[in-house]
Amino acid sequence: MDFPVTVNSQEEFDELVKGRLAREKDRWEKETNVSEYRDRAEQAETRAFGRLVDRDAREVLKSMNVPAERHGRILKLSELPTAPGEDGEPDRKAIIDSFKGLHGDMPEIFGEGATVKETALDTSTGDTDSGTDAPLTRERIETMSPDEINEPTMWERVQRFMAGERG
Repeated sequence: MDFPVTVNSQEEFDELVKGRLAREKDRWEKETNVSEYRDRAEQAETRAFGRLVDRDAREVLKSMNVPAERHGRILKLSELPTAPGEDGEPDRKAIIDSFKGLHGDMPEIFGEGATVKETALDTSTGDTDSGTDAPLTRERIETMSPDEINEPTMWERVQRFMAGERG
């Protein structure tokens, strides 16, 4: 049985309504197991991001000439990113930094022909090796991300390089 509510101001009435809505929302969530669905969605999102990190990390390892049979062990030992970067993608620089640190501790797991990258190819830094003015090489193009290649000025340079123009 509900009793009439007496309030002295709009603020008191708003607080009563907010409290009632919060209680009803909690009751509804318990009845419908909404939190279970949220947990499942978060788990699915985490698994999907993990697959993206795995994909990018394996691409980096391949560009470093690490034999494919060593990838799994290196990935298990690496401290790879667990949250997406600003663009929603895994942070390639963080992946490379993780491999660089692991290589410093245990170079033998990378194999004989592995070449550890010092930094990601990032055109936003002032580094002359990775800037847009640095000469292109086949190795550099192979290690670039699709976003880096698709930058308008870089895409033009890559096209000229692939057509045989060097410099």
